[in-house]
Amino acid sequence: MPYPERPTYHSNLSAGGLGYVYRVNSRILTFRNAINHIYQALAIAETLKVAVVGGSPAEPELVELAKTNRIEVHFFGVEEISNENWSLLDLNHQTPLNGHGFDFVLCSQVLEHIWHVPNAFLNFNRLLRIGGHLWVACPFSNFYHGSPDFYSTGYSPNFIDANAKESGFQRITSGFHGTRRDYVARHLLNIWLTEKQIMHPMTSYYGIPGSFFNKIFFNFRVIPYKFLLLISSKKNLGDIFSATESYGLYRK
Repeated sequence: MPYPERPTYHSNLSAGGLGYVYRVNSRILTFRNAINHIYQALAIAETLKVAVVGGSPAEPELVELAKTNRIEVHFFGVEEISNENWSLLDLNHQTPLNGHGFDFVLCSQVLEHIWHVPNAFLNFNRLLRIGGHLWVACPFSNFYHGSPDFYSTGYSPNFIDANAKESGFQRITSGFHGTRRDYVARHLLNIWLTEKQIMHPMTSYYGIPGSFFNKIFFNFRVIPYKFLLLISSKKNLGDIFSATESYGLYRK
């Protein structure tokens, strides 16, 4: 039986507090729809203990969780980082993590940088309390990028489901999303579009790393592709030919 529409709750964490300009896009809409399945379980917690694995305070999913609960966040970096407020968690190896008991584990855009995915899911399991929830999102179809290592351009929802099940999780929902416009930009231009670029590809400036000359040259070279972006749909069509992201929500 589907849950009714999720109400809005007060929170001690806001988009402004995160330093993140909140914007409604397919990523956050997908997350919002997913946690509607469990909002009653989330809402009863006075404070939701959240572990962010490989992410930062700017994760848009944190903004959504903060609409439902007061949240207490702990960050786990998957690589060495000079921040005393973060804990190192090597997802490629099974790590003793008993005693944490988090209510929610959030891992977004990390799996493609991990070479041992089964161990990653075992570590997610160890972070959670019994009955806790795991959100995983990763590329379905992407281009090569470092940070610092890169092992896959994407995974299917079936792959995520299989690893979650093998590690003791129960699937709540999973799938893929994306727009044709974003798909074309990733595979022809090797860039991630901003929300403004998705909405207005013809008039947007496309910033890339490098010198001023390289930036100007790239924006001149991209002009013919802007027309292709313009005629490509900006709607989340829900088909495999437009999919750029996979996701899954699971219960321990």
